[in-house]
Amino acid sequence: MITLDQLARDYTSICHRLLSKSLAIDVNPLITSRTDAGNAIASWSRNASLEYMFGGLSLADAYIEVMRRRDYTILLSDYSALQISFTHGNGGLAGHRYCYFKCPMQIDEELVSEIGLVDYLMLAPPLRNDPLGPIRFEYDPEHASKEHPAVHCHIAQESCRVAIPSPLSIGHFIKFVFRQFYPGIWSACDWLRDWHCLHFNAAVEVPDVELDEMIFFTRGHLRRVRGQ
Repeated sequence: MITLDQLARDYTSICHRLLSKSLAIDVNPLITSRTDAGNAIASWSRNASLEYMFGGLSLADAYIEVMRRRDYTILLSDYSALQISFTHGNGGLAGHRYCYFKCPMQIDEELVSEIGLVDYLMLAPPLRNDPLGPIRFEYDPEHASKEHPAVHCHIAQESCRVAIPSPLSIGHFIKFVFRQFYPGIWSACDWLRDWHCLHFNAAVEVPDVELDEMIFFTRGHLRRVRGQ
């Protein structure tokens, strides 16, 4: 079983490493609280309520609100945000939410250094030429259904959910982000490519309705499927 301490060390280690390598400019420490049922909820804030991100805000306005509230685990050096939160209970991982929110604005770093990021964003800087909506990986077994796989990836819009066979670790998420969106950094950093990923034994049953649909696999999933 994966312990809460293992998950917490994973969170803290990646924050410290990205800061030390100048790949991040800000991080929030892990804060843990308990639910009435005794589960541990670990996140960058005790009040990490993100309903505002799903209330019809534009991409730019959602990003500004995330920055205003400091609703992130890690702020990368290009001002993109990584959000990492998880729930631990019954001796193992009971839920997770990992989100990559690429900065949608063009950033004038000299001006940001003078007036601060939030004030700069309030000047309505132009959007980047390649804006990308948040990409989110969720493990939410309590709300699993045919239309809402227990583990899934949201792409571009809330209704887009691509099923994943089992929960992912923080390491899987971080490696996905850098491999797909920062290929130069990925190629240059052995430590990042070799980052250890926790593996969770509990596979999630894929409903019959999804057997003919595309799902996302990691190499670890494929090894288990092949019996290796």
